[in-house]
Amino acid sequence: MVSVALPAGARSQLQIDGHLVLEGSETRVIEGTDLRITGEIQLADSASLTLRNSTVTFAEAAQGLWGASANVKVQDNSALHVVASEFQVDADAGTDPVVHFQLRQNGRIVCQSTSLTHEGTNSILFCWDASRAELQGVTANEVRLWQRASAHIERSRIRWTVGLDFGDGVQAELRDLQPGPIDLLEVPATTTDAVVGPQVEIVDSDVAGWSIGLEGDARLTLRDSTLSRLVLGLRDPEGAISGLRSGAFEDWDLVRDFALETAGNLVLNGTTVHSWMLNVSGGSGPLALSDSDLSGISMEAYSGQLSITGCEIDAVNAVGGTPSLVFTDTSISRGLDLNRTGISLSGELEFLDTTFPANWHQSSMRRWFIVTVRTPEGEPASGAAVSLLDAYGAQSERRTDLQGRCQLLATFTDYDHDETYMIKAVAANGTQATHPFTFLTSAPILIQLPQE
Repeated sequence: MVSVALPAGARSQLQIDGHLVLEGSETRVIEGTDLRITGEIQLADSASLTLRNSTVTFAEAAQGLWGASANVKVQDNSALHVVASEFQVDADAGTDPVVHFQLRQNGRIVCQSTSLTHEGTNSILFCWDASRAELQGVTANEVRLWQRASAHIERSRIRWTVGLDFGDGVQAELRDLQPGPIDLLEVPATTTDAVVGPQVEIVDSDVAGWSIGLEGDARLTLRDSTLSRLVLGLRDPEGAISGLRSGAFEDWDLVRDFALETAGNLVLNGTTVHSWMLNVSGGSGPLALSDSDLSGISMEAYSGQLSITGCEIDAVNAVGGTPSLVFTDTSISRGLDLNRTGISLSGELEFLDTTFPANWHQSSMRRWFIVTVRTPEGEPASGAAVSLLDAYGAQSERRTDLQGRCQLLATFTDYDHDETYMIKAVAANGTQATHPFTFLTSAPILIQLPQE
């Protein structure tokens, strides 16, 4: 065992360049220490780390769509003990800092008498694969339990939500999930032949809200509850979804109400949903989404066409696959998160002023821009030559139709997605005008020709 301890009242300064890695049953205790680290904390293979009366500062963090994130990873029967200690992200590391505590494969975190993260830094606990979180006298932002994970929360405050995801054959009925002070609440493990769902015990605590996820072929009934977020997870989807808007649902059935080919089933009875999120994984079948207000759309290894009509969406995330998104009268308010994907966008799409730059990693985008050209009097300018100009000259050129419209294809990659290019329109009489664009430019793009 390695221990860092000092006399009462004294504090040590410890700098670690790179990751703090413990593995192979290694045990370490850090006490009364201000630890500054440039990488992650990684515990594996039955390792154990205890932090007591200490502060951990992540000097570097990955700036993504959801903020500057640092990671604490606990897996393979390892354990993290946090007593009267805090984590934070350095103010110079990025905006909206957050520490992600990621527990997998029987990983365990035990926290006592701590706000977990320092003021100004958010904290989210992710628990998978039979991992467990035990919180006593803790303040945290969010706890999410997936895949047989469990938690005991006592005399604590969860500022955002406690999230439960049900999938892989789990059948469950949940009642009376309400935000606010909770004297005692138990969500028991729900079982089928071989699958156990998440479970949580909350004693003398305050929970700001509940987030529930339906994944795969789970069958879930929610009664008399209020949800901050409801995540609808679809595998190999094909069909149509409409009306995922915030509000109260007295009697609502996913399978009954929608033309959607899925083995999953969701029933809402006397339940209020404040926001929806759609997760799509695998497959290449067409999916239509309309008249919905979503906190996000997440796609993993999906290569089909997703038609989106009349929707308001906070963010779009794509990992792998080659999804094609066709928009009609739709807006995105937060941005895009692209990771090893080849995505196509077309149609009527508005990026609101609140949209952030995308998190872009080893990805490419084909973006079809609708362009409308008008005469100086505001009439359609038919027959105008419209060209897209990048750093190498004209990339594509089209003629406008009788309504003064055409579509132009632009391609963006890791190397040029943050560049600004121009669209040029030339009328039959020689008058011309240009309009700048990026991959986050709203469409249709309107170009008004000047007077001769």
